[in-house]
Amino acid sequence: MKKKILSLLLVSVMALSMVACGSQPKDLSDSKANIEDFEYDISKNHISLKEYNGDLKTLYIQPNYEVDGKTYTTVLTDLWIDDNVNFVIFGNGIRDVNTSIFNSSEVEKVYFPKTMQVVYDKTLNYLHPDDGEKIQVYYEGTEEEWNSIFSSYERQTVKEAWNSSEDAGEKGEAVGESIADKLNGMMGSYDPSKFEYHYSVSKDSLEELIK
Repeated sequence: MKKKILSLLLVSVMALSMVACGSQPKDLSDSKANIEDFEYDISKNHISLKEYNGDLKTLYIQPNYEVDGKTYTTVLTDLWIDDNVNFVIFGNGIRDVNTSIFNSSEVEKVYFPKTMQVVYDKTLNYLHPDDGEKIQVYYEGTEEEWNSIFSSYERQTVKEAWNSSEDAGEKGEAVGESIADKLNGMMGSYDPSKFEYHYSVSKDSLEELIK
């Protein structure tokens, strides 16, 4: 009887641990979050993801989502990644992301598709590996193709940000981002030694990485 009670307690503890640590998918299909797990806005043919509220440790962000029977193109210029996620996969078709998308995240691995138009050093600079580790960056294309889209970020001055729009809301956001960029820059610039890059990563290779 004591052994049975101990076994039940062990199972309960393991179940609670899995819930607390988040859900670990077994393949790409499992890592595709439902649109209900995001906060989002819809405008015309686009769906702008704002925040992820799910529990997936590996998060596959799709290039399109369906809402009420209509398919929308995914926009990630306002998305922030939750600190529960440690591997982000941007689906083929994603073209750009919020330059601060990884701010305050715990992401250790990230995959970019060939459809990305640009990836800034500032974006990767928000990723911080554990001691003795490196952030793993996976890219669908070749090293040459990566070098053609990887770019140094040029920060807007506060004055430039203030003059960037006539809309008060947009003006405020631009100024806030300029100040945040300056503060982030004071913490250090992009250090390539903290990253390990993998090129020509296929869908099959991604499946193996998730397992």
